[in-house]
Amino acid sequence: MKRLIKSLGYQTGVTVIEFAIIAPLLFFLIFGIIEGGRVFSAWLVITNEAREGARFGVVRYGDPVRGPTLVGDTKAHVEDRVSSQLDPSNMSVSVQLTGDPAVAVIVNYQVEIATPLIQSVFPNPFPLTAKSVMRAEK
Repeated sequence: MKRLIKSLGYQTGVTVIEFAIIAPLLFFLIFGIIEGGRVFSAWLVITNEAREGARFGVVRYGDPVRGPTLVGDTKAHVEDRVSSQLDPSNMSVSVQLTGDPAVAVIVNYQVEIATPLIQSVFPNPFPLTAKSVMRAEK
């Protein structure tokens, strides 16, 4: 019986040491997946909103009533849509009308990395950029 207790004690100690060796890698992997999901989610939002903004601008391109305020209206439309999903203070939107005629919308967003372990490996805030260009048919 004493021999069984001794062998169990040894196994428990080995298990604790193995876990101590593997735990940092396991935690880095788990928190990396969480932060990666947050970054990917923000990227999906800004990519979609850049596309929606370009579509918004291109539909109104050439309209004499909307023409003078098209850039401002498009920028406000994108900022309005993104602010319901992401922090607007970490975002910048630029709208350009090109001579093609086309509308280009560029959305820059800074994702704040929350996990200190991941902050030491990746830049904080993590920069994301989405650009969408649509050609006007008029």
